[in-house]
Amino acid sequence: MMLLIMSSTLFAQAPEFQRFNYQAVVRDAGELLTDETFAVRFTIRQNSAVGPIEYRESHIVTTNAYGSFSAVVGDGSPISGDILSLGFATSILFLEVDLDRGSGWVNLGVQQLGSVPMANRALFAEFDDDNQTLSISGQQLSIAGGNSVILPSIWSTSGSNAYRSSGNVGIGTINPEEKAHVVGNLFVQSNFGNMIIGYPNNGNQWRIGTLSGGQDIQFRSKVSGTSTANTRVVFKQNGHVGIGSNTNPDEELVIGSNFGSGWAVPAMTVGGNGELGGGIEIGNDSYQLNLDAGDAFGRARIRADTPSGQGTAEIEMKTDGLAIGVDAGSPGLYMLKVEHSSFGLDINNASSDDDWEIYSSSSGNLLLYANGTNRGSFSGTTGAYTSISDRSMKTNIRPVESILDKVMLLEASRYQYKDNNPSNRESLGFIAQDVKEIFPELVYVATNERNKGLHTMDYSGFGVIAIAAIQEQQAEIEELKKLVRALQSSIENLSK
Repeated sequence: MMLLIMSSTLFAQAPEFQRFNYQAVVRDAGELLTDETFAVRFTIRQNSAVGPIEYRESHIVTTNAYGSFSAVVGDGSPISGDILSLGFATSILFLEVDLDRGSGWVNLGVQQLGSVPMANRALFAEFDDDNQTLSISGQQLSIAGGNSVILPSIWSTSGSNAYRSSGNVGIGTINPEEKAHVVGNLFVQSNFGNMIIGYPNNGNQWRIGTLSGGQDIQFRSKVSGTSTANTRVVFKQNGHVGIGSNTNPDEELVIGSNFGSGWAVPAMTVGGNGELGGGIEIGNDSYQLNLDAGDAFGRARIRADTPSGQGTAEIEMKTDGLAIGVDAGSPGLYMLKVEHSSFGLDINNASSDDDWEIYSSSSGNLLLYANGTNRGSFSGTTGAYTSISDRSMKTNIRPVESILDKVMLLEASRYQYKDNNPSNRESLGFIAQDVKEIFPELVYVATNERNKGLHTMDYSGFGVIAIAAIQEQQAEIEELKKLVRALQSSIENLSK
C-alpha cells in the first residue's frame, strides 16, 4: 500500500502564470521509497473528487534519502487543459495524484485544496518577494518564519536504539551490496571501543583493537560464555608481527615468546623462552619437511617425513659447500666440512644400531671407531694404516699351528675386475673362495641385502701368514743346518 504525506504552498511569480509547490513523502508497505525515480501525474477537478477535469499534467521526480520529493504544479508537462484558464474565485478545486513506477498509474487519492491557489484576483496581485526557505534538521522539516513538521524516519527505534529490519545501508553509494556498504574510509576510534566480529549473546567472538596509543593493532578471541578476550595476533607499527600472546615481538615474525637473540637481519622465531619448544612444517600430505627444537625433544631436529613415517623422505640440498660443527665457519673449497674437537662423522645402521665413526684427532691422525671403540688409524704423516691389536682387546690367544703346507697350497693369480675398470687394468692377488678353503679366517661373506653373498678378504692377514711360514721354514732350515754339521763331522771323522 502506498501513502503520501502532502503539503502545498500558494505563490504567484507573474500575473500571467500561476503555480504552487507540492511536497510528499512516499512509502510502500511501510518502507520509505528512497532515491527512486518515477512519474507523478497531477489532475485538478472542479467541485468534487470525481468532478470534471479542469487541468492535468505529469512530472518525473526522484525521492531523497528520506523518501521525500517536491514538484511545482503548473511546471509539469501538460496533458489536458490550460492552467491559466483555472481559478474563479468561487471555484472548489480538488487535486488528484497518481504515481507510475513502471507498471501503470496507481491512484494515491484526491484532496480538496484548502485555499483557492488560482483565484482570479491572484492574477492582479502585486508582486511581493516573500520567498521562504525550507531546512531540515534530523527528522524535523522547517520553513523559515513558519511551522515545522516531523518527517517519518527510515529507522525504527527501540528505546535509545535505532535499527532497520530489512534492506541494506549505503554510505557513499546508492546501491549497497551488503547490510552495510561504505565507499571511502571507515574510522573506528579504538580508544573508546573495538571492532567485534562473531556470534551474539556472548558467543564466540573476535575483537580488533589497538595498543600503545593506536600504534599497534591486535586481534583477540573470546570463547563463548566467557568475558575474557585473549591476544592472538599483534601487528606493530615497526613491522613486527607476533602470533600468540606476545604483544611486543622483537623480530619481524615471532610465533610464541621472544628469544632475545638480537638478530641483525630480518628474522622469524618460533617458540621462545618458557616454551617447550617450537617447530616449522612445510609440504603437503605426501612430503613434509620439519624443523623443530626444544625441551620436548631434547635437541634440535630436521626431519623429512612421508605418510610411511618420520625421516622416510629424501632431502635434496643444492649448495657449493656445507660446514657442520661448533664454530664450523666457512666450508672453504670443500663440499662438506665436519668440525668437532672430540668426535667426527658417525655412520649408523638404523636396524642394528651399529655405527662407524671417522674422526680427525688433535694429533693429525684419522681415527676409525666401530660402535664407539677405536679400530685403527691412518697416520697424518705417512698415510700408513694401523689396525687395533692391543692385548687387552683379545682373548683365547694361542700359537698358530703349522701353516707352511697351507701356504704352499695358495695360488696367486692375475685377473681383471669386471666393474669400474674402464682400462681393463690387471691385478695380482688371490681368489677369496679358494683362500676360504685354506685360511677361512681371512675371508668374509657379506650377509646384508645390498651385497649378500659377496666374498671379501683380509689381505693384511697374509703378512702374518707369511711371517709364520717363514718362521716355520727357518726352523726347518736350522734343523737342516744341524744335520749338515753332524754329517760334516762324521765325514771328517771317517777321513782321519
